[in-house]
Amino acid sequence: MDINVKQNVYDGLSSCILDYLEIGALICLRPQWVIQYVNLPAAQLLCLDAGKLAGRSLLNGVGNNDLSVILKKLVDNPPLTEVIYQQGEQTWSIEWKEWLPEQVIVIIQKSPEIMLKKELDAILDCLYDGIWITDGQGITVRINKALESIANIEAGEVVGRHVLEPRDEGKFTVSVNWLAIQDRKPVTRLDEYWTGKCCLTSSIPVFNEQGEIWRAVATVRDITLLEELYKELLKTKEQVRLYHDELNRLEEERQLGAELVGNSPVIQKVISIVRRLAKVDSTVLILGETGVGKDVAAKMIHNLSSRVDSPFIKVNCGAIPETLIESELFGYEKGAFTGAKREGKPGMFELAQGGTIFLDEVAELPLQLQVKLLQAVEEHTVFRIGGTRPVNLNLRIIAATNRNLEEMIAKEMFREDLYYRLKVLPVFIPPLRERKEDIPLLINHLIKKLNEKMGLAAKRFTKDAIDLMASYHWPGNVRELRTVIEHLLVMVEGDMIIPDDLPSSLRQSVVQGSVVTIQPLKQAVQELEKKIISLAIQQYRNSYQVAKVLQVNQSTVIRKAKKYGLSLSNI
Repeated sequence: MDINVKQNVYDGLSSCILDYLEIGALICLRPQWVIQYVNLPAAQLLCLDAGKLAGRSLLNGVGNNDLSVILKKLVDNPPLTEVIYQQGEQTWSIEWKEWLPEQVIVIIQKSPEIMLKKELDAILDCLYDGIWITDGQGITVRINKALESIANIEAGEVVGRHVLEPRDEGKFTVSVNWLAIQDRKPVTRLDEYWTGKCCLTSSIPVFNEQGEIWRAVATVRDITLLEELYKELLKTKEQVRLYHDELNRLEEERQLGAELVGNSPVIQKVISIVRRLAKVDSTVLILGETGVGKDVAAKMIHNLSSRVDSPFIKVNCGAIPETLIESELFGYEKGAFTGAKREGKPGMFELAQGGTIFLDEVAELPLQLQVKLLQAVEEHTVFRIGGTRPVNLNLRIIAATNRNLEEMIAKEMFREDLYYRLKVLPVFIPPLRERKEDIPLLINHLIKKLNEKMGLAAKRFTKDAIDLMASYHWPGNVRELRTVIEHLLVMVEGDMIIPDDLPSSLRQSVVQGSVVTIQPLKQAVQELEKKIISLAIQQYRNSYQVAKVLQVNQSTVIRKAKKYGLSLSNI
C-alpha cells in the first residue's frame, strides 16, 4: 500500500477515534510538532477554529498564548510528560503521550481532582502516623510514606492487593481495616510488624450514600519508643518504691533505736552491732555499767527483730525476792505450795512465748536457779514448780548485767557453763564518760522527750551549762543525766538553764578536776590530755585553731584525737 494511502488511513482512524473519546481536549501531533488534528474542546482552549489549526507547528505558537507557552514547554523538555495548567479557577492536566507511529497525542483534561489528589498525597506523606486505605472489599488503595517506613514495605507491594495477603506473609499480625469492614464499626488494636515495631492501629469504615462501606482508613502509630519509655517509667517507679521502702525501714529503725543516741564512733558501733543481732535469734548478753542503757539496747533488738509483734517481758532479777523468783520466772502448778493459786500460774518465760524475755541483772540469780536457766537457754524448755511435763519455749533470751561475771565465776558465784551459754553474742555499752561528745545530743534528746512526757514549757541550756555538763564524769551514766535534766526542767523557772542552775555536787566535782580517785599517774595524764583535747575540739571545731590554742602541731592534734577516739569528722 502506498505510504500516503497508509497515512490517510491513520489520519482518518485518528480523527474518528478522537472525535468519539470523551476525555477532554485532544491535540494530535505529527513530526516537527505539526498539528494534525484538534477536537472541539481543544480548539476552544486555543481560541482558534479547528480547521485553522491543522498544519500549524507548536514551535511557532498558536492561539491562546498562555496555553501555547505551556505546550512549547512540553516540546522543549522531552522528558517532561505532564504539566498542570491553571486558567482562572479551573485546573487542567496536560499529558504528553506517544500514540500511533510518529504521532504524539496531547490530552488536556478538566481535573480539579488532580490538584486535590496531589495535595492529599502531600498531606498524607507529611503525617508522622502511617496511613493504610482499602476499599470496601479490603483491596489496598494507598499507603503513605510513614507506613512504608514503619512496615518496611513499598506501596507497589501492597496497592491493588487484598489487605490480608501481606498479613498472611507475616508483615503484621492484625488487619484492623479488615476487622472494621467485617464489624462495620471503628476498631483499635495493638499490632506488631515484622520490623519489630509495636504499633497502635485504628481503622474507621467510611460509608457511601447507599450505606455500603466505600473505604476503610487505618492509622498506624509507632509506639515502640513509647513502650520503651513506659517500661523505663515502670522500672523507675519500682526503684522509687524500693528506695521509699528502704527509707521507711531506716526511719523505723532510727525511731526504734532512738534511745541509743549519739554520733560518737563507740556508740555508733554499738548501734550497728545491735542491728545485726536483731536479724538472728541467738542469745545475747549485754554488758555495761549501771545506767548506760542496757535495757534500751535489749528493747531495740526486740523491736528490730521478727518478734516485734510478740511480747517483750522484762525481768529484773535483782528486784524479786529470792523466795519468789523461781515461781515468777518458771511458774507453778495448782497446789504446788501453800498460798499458790488454785489454777496455777504461768511464769515469765511462758508469758514471753513467741517474743523476747529480757533478764536484767542476771548475775543476781541464786546459783540453784542458774541451773534451771541453763536448761531454758540450752533446751528451750522449763518446768513449772510442781510440774512433771516440760513447757516448750519459743522465745529469744537476752540477759544483761553490770557485774564482772568472770570474777564471779572465779569466786564460784556464777556458773561458768551458764556464762558461756549466755555469752553467744555479747554487746558492751560504753559508759557516758567515754563518749562525752554525745552529751550535747543526749541533752537535747532528753529535753524533748521529758517535755513531751510532762507537758512542760520548752527550756534550753546555755553553751556554758552544756560545756560544764560535758566536763562531768557521770558515774550514773545516762540514767544520772536524765535525772539531772528532769530536775532542772521542773525546778528552773526561766526558759534558759545556766551553769548556776546545775546541781552543786556536779559543779564542785567539775571544779575539783577529772581525777576523782587515786590511779596510776600515766593513766591520769592520759585522761586529762583526752579531756583537754576534747574540750578544744568542741569549742573551736578546727584542727588548726585547736593546735594553735594547745601550742602543738596540727598533726599532733589529729594523732591524739585518733588515739582517744575523738571525732574529727566535722573539723
